[in-house]
Amino acid sequence: MAWIQGRNTAPLESVPDLPFRVKQFDYLGDLDAPGLEIAATACAIVSRSGIPAGPAESLWRLLADRPSRAGAAVEPGRARDLTEWLPEAVRDRSAALLTSGRAIPQEALPFDLLDRTL
Repeated sequence: MAWIQGRNTAPLESVPDLPFRVKQFDYLGDLDAPGLEIAATACAIVSRSGIPAGPAESLWRLLADRPSRAGAAVEPGRARDLTEWLPEAVRDRSAALLTSGRAIPQEALPFDLLDRTL
């Protein structure tokens, strides 16, 4: 498990240089426009190293079921583009969330829920 902070995806360039082998990169972030942009960028960076990278599917499904908060409304076409990266099971629901001006921070997944899931 690894964490990046905000838009600082530069450290991901060094994933191949780590003293251990990374076999897969499953990403979870905020369910809002910036969070999805960061997620897609992070996974693209890691994928260029030949490491399978994509959404942490079970965690995104859990996150999409959590209560939302106010966020910035996203135009429907952009919402569809942003959510294309997500697991198919949560794309439509996530696009609707974005267009309605709602968001779900990754912190909405409490540790005990993550512990039971992972």
